[in-house]
Amino acid sequence: MPSSMMGLYGVRNFKDKEGEARVNWTRIGTAVPCKDGSWNLLFDYFPLQSGMMINMRAPKAGEGGDGE
Repeated sequence: MPSSMMGLYGVRNFKDKEGEARVNWTRIGTAVPCKDGSWNLLFDYFPLQSGMMINMRAPKAGEGGDGE
């Protein structure tokens, strides 16, 4: 069983005003491990934009796995 919570991030690729490729990461929730090895995904925000992907990864130092 996974041992710790993970952060959920919405990732959007776009071009800025100068036409340069940019990436925007937004924390959108938390993934909590289950005893059977699956994950519960708890969304604070659900991205609806076309081309948005959702990424699950360990939280950054000081960020905490619970979204606090």
